[in-house]
Amino acid sequence: MDYIRIGLIAKPQGIRGEIKVNSLSDRLDRFLELKYVFIEDKGNYTRYNVKGTRLGDGCAFLFLEKIYTRDEAETLRNKYVCVDRENAIKLPEGRYFIFDLEGCSVVTDDGQDLGVVNEVMQPGANDVYVVKKGKEEILIPAVKSFVLDIDIEKKLITVKGSMLQEVVVYEN
Repeated sequence: MDYIRIGLIAKPQGIRGEIKVNSLSDRLDRFLELKYVFIEDKGNYTRYNVKGTRLGDGCAFLFLEKIYTRDEAETLRNKYVCVDRENAIKLPEGRYFIFDLEGCSVVTDDGQDLGVVNEVMQPGANDVYVVKKGKEEILIPAVKSFVLDIDIEKKLITVKGSMLQEVVVYEN
């Protein structure tokens, strides 16, 4: 099962087991829709039903089933709050989760293999795909004039080959 990290537990809040969660999502209000979450602990995922949610200070505050004291909530500090793919936010057409892009093969429209997306940087105006092939890294701007097609199911990104002179190539 795929799990998506949507928050990081900052600390217990109060004495009744509530936890403060720093959101990793663009939409803080998404926490209000959760019926259950998975807490990630060293690669293991434990499901918790959400008994209550409130928002404040740019964070989400959750009450989870089986967590009733501050000490129980403390055991969750610095662990990730995750959802399964079924409960992920439905993205609009043309938007993708970063973890879906990472690992995609990148080819040009004329069939040249550029490598695999190793990382997605978010420096500002647009995302940048770090594409790695051997010791070489290519930085590809994620803009419509350059990225022609993204097929998440096939794990394939097609870019405009004629624009390759515009990208920066680094060797490690």
